[in-house]
Amino acid sequence: MALLGIPTRLSCRNREANIHVFAHCLTEKRVEIDAPEVAHVKAQNLVSPPSGRWPAVKLVSPASAVPYVVKNNAALFPWLFMVTWMVGISVITWVAFRDALAGAPVTFRWMPLILAVFWLAGIGFSVWALRQKRLRVTFAAGRVEIVTRGPFRSMRWQGSIRDVIDAKLQEDTDSDGDPYFRCVLTMLGLQPLVIAEGHQRRTVEAIVDRIAAIRAEAA
Repeated sequence: MALLGIPTRLSCRNREANIHVFAHCLTEKRVEIDAPEVAHVKAQNLVSPPSGRWPAVKLVSPASAVPYVVKNNAALFPWLFMVTWMVGISVITWVAFRDALAGAPVTFRWMPLILAVFWLAGIGFSVWALRQKRLRVTFAAGRVEIVTRGPFRSMRWQGSIRDVIDAKLQEDTDSDGDPYFRCVLTMLGLQPLVIAEGHQRRTVEAIVDRIAAIRAEAA
């Protein structure tokens, strides 16, 4: 026990002894284990620590047990943009109808048609925006957890790290023609998921490399 760094205290009386083992766990809770009486233990054979106190036990978790979390919140932008769009067009429509019902002179006869076009465009883009999902992928202890969140519902999937087929860096361009990068995760039985994206190649590439290292460790 002393070789493992676990504090041990032995007392001898009438050639019998009680062994008390104290260990500090990771949760910083003290655990006491009372072993059954052990006979024929000689006090002179006991060895005490030089300083009178044994060093604390330090337990180290394996690297695979440390959770690695990847989040993609890119869906927040289309959600907020379409909410702003629909609120704005609603206010403009309400003002136009209020003035028309109040008998105000019509300053622009094409206003109803323009409002209809804006409403159709807003409804169409809102349907597209609602289909965008926020993602959170957690790798821990040989397991993978994928959580997708939409405005109204969330879904959770759990599986083994061996279900990960690949994680690739996908290069593209945004609407301004600037380089844009995505980390595409391919899972067994699931559609490819964009778990990270942005204009910084190193940031996205680091995620791809980390997932590859996790897969190699679990192999």
